[in-house]
Amino acid sequence: MIEGRNTMVIPRDAASMGFWGNILILVSMVLGFILLGLNHIINIIGNVLIIIAYYKVANSWQDSALKKKVIWWALLTLLVYISGVLFTVFVIGSALMGGSTGLFSGEAIEAVRGAIAGLGIGALIFSLLLLVAFVISVWLFYSINAQIAEQSGISLFKTGAL
Repeated sequence: MIEGRNTMVIPRDAASMGFWGNILILVSMVLGFILLGLNHIINIIGNVLIIIAYYKVANSWQDSALKKKVIWWALLTLLVYISGVLFTVFVIGSALMGGSTGLFSGEAIEAVRGAIAGLGIGALIFSLLLLVAFVISVWLFYSINAQIAEQSGISLFKTGAL
């Protein structure tokens, strides 16, 4: 147990899981260009470890409000991450389709340009929705860390979401 100034303690296994989750995320970020697609799998594993660590803290404190925040944050975080990766693939695919319009001529090129414009508008709307989900996820993460900092007395949790 890791004790702060207050009475709430953070279980040692939750602290270890959070530590290793952050290490995995750091490795996936630093070595992403070398690991290619594997970095996304490592990043998701790191995020899942961190989510489990926060859930263990909420569970050990028997705080249902904190547990509910952690569940919503976990769902939004994974949704935003997976959607962001898929969105990147989608945008790259649209760009490649746009570059290949030179293969068509006449009326076919107009149809392809219209389809690409539709994809672009869809991508713009999707990116705005993704941004809203990201902002909500960050706000939930901050409120979780602020509550843990207040209840445990470990003020460094407040800096975790900045």
